Amino acid sequence: MTLQKPERMLSVASLLYHPRVHLPTDGYDNPVCPLKEGLDGFNWLMDLLIPPAQQLWWDYMSTRPEAGRFGLKLEGAGKVRTFAIPNPIFQRLLKPLHDWEMSVLKSLRTDGTFDQLRPLRRLRGKKEIYSFDLKAATDMLPSVLTGSMLAGIFGDDLGHVWFHMMNQIAFWSPERTGNPSKARVYRFTRGQPLRYLSSWLSFTLTHHMVVWLAAYEVYPSKKFWDYAILGDDIVIADKRVAEAYMRIMDEMGGVISIQKSLISHNGCCEFAKRFIIDNHIDSKADLFDLLCLWLVSC
Repeated sequence: MTLQKPERMLSVASLLYHPRVHLPTDGYDNPVCPLKEGLDGFNWLMDLLIPPAQQLWWDYMSTRPEAGRFGLKLEGAGKVRTFAIPNPIFQRLLKPLHDWEMSVLKSLRTDGTFDQLRPLRRLRGKKEIYSFDLKAATDMLPSVLTGSMLAGIFGDDLGHVWFHMMNQIAFWSPERTGNPSKARVYRFTRGQPLRYLSSWLSFTLTHHMVVWLAAYEVYPSKKFWDYAILGDDIVIADKRVAEAYMRIMDEMGGVISIQKSLISHNGCCEFAKRFIIDNHIDSKADLFDLLCLWLVSC
């Protein structure tokens, strides 16, 4: 909360604040009187806290407050995934946005967040299918694009603050817990931190938006649903839209790995570790499946 000036923080936090009742006490745990619910109570609290905070230290801050730290997770083939362990205050403020985005993704028939097979079933019978592999997608896809999307939906204040929460806040390195003297502070300059509420979902919605933009360039008067998305997994069953998608992604930094992508002219695709082969969905990837996919994609 201390990342923003009082006026901006007040307007944005009011949008994200959950309705509740505040019961101030007289010092002996006896309620004095119930306050108004929801935003009125929040505004009262901010009016009480912001003036002394601004007078004492707000205008004299030389460093950003600590927002959390980084953690490391060892995965297969020696891969190390970095994720954020966030500040609980930020998590609380982001929870309403997170819940709203979950409801939106649940309503999209092309999204596999709640049912990985649902968007995949819709692509059975398609012949021209492009399964793109995105390399370090959450690190490479510009978060300013997501901030712009949120600003278009909720207004500039929320989009601006979300972007700064993801990109301008400081994270301590994992060394801090074992050897504080070697700890360093890092910030995201391009992508966004995982484990923040709304971070992965905002990335997914942005990914949908990129596909919609590609489809609009090709079919400006037609709705396009021949694709499937699960986070950074993407399958497009249309050559022209796939080519437009590749061009847009290339302009944003070239996050597509063509060498690991599967381009099939016989209706085969890979999505969330599942494969469509001869209109059948296979949930296990063994050597035989990979050989078949290699043969049909040649």
